[in-house]
Amino acid sequence: MTNINIPFPDKPLEEDTNKVIDKLGIGFNKLSNKLSNLLEENHKKNDEIRILTNLEKQKDNKIEQLETKLEIIIKIRKDEKNDYKMELKEHTKTFNEINNENDYLKRMNQELSDRNEQLREKNKALIGENEQLKTWNAKFKNENEKYQNFIGKATTFSLNESDESDENHSVQFVKDIEELQRMLENYVGTLRKVDLNFGEINKLLYTYKCKAQLKLKPKENELQLVKAVLQRHVLEEIINDANHHLSKTESLESVIYELITLFPQILVELSTKRDGANDITRAWPIKMRQHIFEVLGSLGFSNIIDGKNKQEHPVISDIKAKLNASINNLRKYKGQQRSKLHNDMAIDLIREVIRIFLFRLKVQEPFVRFQFFPYNTKIDPSKMEGRWGNEDMDDNLLVELCSFPLLITDNDEKDRKIYARAKIVHQERFGMKLSENNNFSLGSAIRSFVINTVSNFYFGNSDGNTTAGKNNFNESLSNNDEIENNHNADRNIPNLENNSNAVGNNLK
Repeated sequence: MTNINIPFPDKPLEEDTNKVIDKLGIGFNKLSNKLSNLLEENHKKNDEIRILTNLEKQKDNKIEQLETKLEIIIKIRKDEKNDYKMELKEHTKTFNEINNENDYLKRMNQELSDRNEQLREKNKALIGENEQLKTWNAKFKNENEKYQNFIGKATTFSLNESDESDENHSVQFVKDIEELQRMLENYVGTLRKVDLNFGEINKLLYTYKCKAQLKLKPKENELQLVKAVLQRHVLEEIINDANHHLSKTESLESVIYELITLFPQILVELSTKRDGANDITRAWPIKMRQHIFEVLGSLGFSNIIDGKNKQEHPVISDIKAKLNASINNLRKYKGQQRSKLHNDMAIDLIREVIRIFLFRLKVQEPFVRFQFFPYNTKIDPSKMEGRWGNEDMDDNLLVELCSFPLLITDNDEKDRKIYARAKIVHQERFGMKLSENNNFSLGSAIRSFVINTVSNFYFGNSDGNTTAGKNNFNESLSNNDEIENNHNADRNIPNLENNSNAVGNNLK
């Protein structure tokens, strides 16, 4: 045993023991703290270990699930692989079949290509032949069209039917007739602020066998009758004078008119009495008539060219002078300016009446005739127009006066064409009425008219026109004997039907 020498401190032992205890306490506390830290750390580690253990278990479970799922997928893939193998086997079989079919089609296509080449060569030859046939066909067609066009033009009587602007086209012809009616109405005038010669107007009404006799201060319907009778008078005056000049006065128009009324008749006789006639030769008389009257309808009685000067056609001048004198004897405008204005209208009116009624009616085929309807004719709205409504139509509605004629062709009923309906004033209450008895005398009518005239002469009318009343009164007295003699003899009263027929015959 070794002897240890322990030095003894100088200080008391108790003091040293306390220090040691203190140091041991401090060391113990440190160890205790360290132990606590280690325990806490160990606790955390244990928690981590538990977590890791749980994660490991979850991982194992997940791995087990994935392995199970993988096994299922592997099985499915195996099954799909087997299915793909079966499909591939079927597709391979189908492909082989298609490949064999394709080889067959290639062989067929080659055969068809060879056949197509043969046909192409044959088609090329046929195209050449076809082009040659087309050339021949076009040549024959052109020759045939020329021949057919020649025959068509030679045998067709419609002039420029494709061009509505041509004056002899039926549409334009109707428009020109309507314009002529307006010109006629304008020339006669509205009869407002004019002096009317009722004595002469009543004689004119009696000439047309109208039973109406008018008096001063006419009502509106009576004024319409005055307009109508003046328009009828103007129209017939122009037509009759023009016919007279065409037959009696030397002019280019009269020479052509005489030839065209004779020459086509000779051609008709030639085409019917000579062998070899055909549709073309039989159509020539009509075509000639149409074309010549077409020229007359455009140029007839136009102003005459004399060198660099133009002058009014003498026939127009003569008819104008007579017409203005005649119409101014029936109605007279009070102002010189208005009177001259209406007198100047006569030139164009006369020329248009002649061109339409004497020339252009015969351009149409069949040519158009005109007809004035006499007094007491039953109203036919299909051929007449006037101031009546549907409520006025009955069996008792009759013609008083026809101011403008019906323009109509002579075809059968179904092919008949109306270019203008007749303008009619129908019978109604017009002032006085002459007796319907065949033994009547105009004396009572004249006396009645004289009484009305005298009354207006002394008391004046609404316009204060006593001078006109006096003139009409004197004129009525001076014409009284003449009217009575004309009625009793009945020789100087023209028959309306004969008159219109005479005008129509002059046109034929």
